[in-house]
Amino acid sequence: MNQKLRQLLVSLEPAPAPVYLQRLLAKSGGKTLFLDVDEIDWIEAADYYVQIHIGGECHLLRERLSSLEERLDPNRFFRVHRSTLVNQTRIVEMEPSIG
Repeated sequence: MNQKLRQLLVSLEPAPAPVYLQRLLAKSGGKTLFLDVDEIDWIEAADYYVQIHIGGECHLLRERLSSLEERLDPNRFFRVHRSTLVNQTRIVEMEPSIG
């Protein structure tokens, strides 16, 4: 088969769908916890770490917020502040900000 034709056929193939994180690993008290991404309420930057908020619990991961954001589904997580990502499926209510 002609090289140009082969390149054309390869370029027409659909790109694979992106694969986003389903679970995160966090260490706590000598244990490794598996955190389900669906259960994350919000994520907050803390220098070279992120704080993962799930219910009333907070878990610390050594990763930059921007790096983690790239690996999370953008249809689910969005940045509401330069240091905060929110899981939109976990939003229960919104209150207008004054000021």
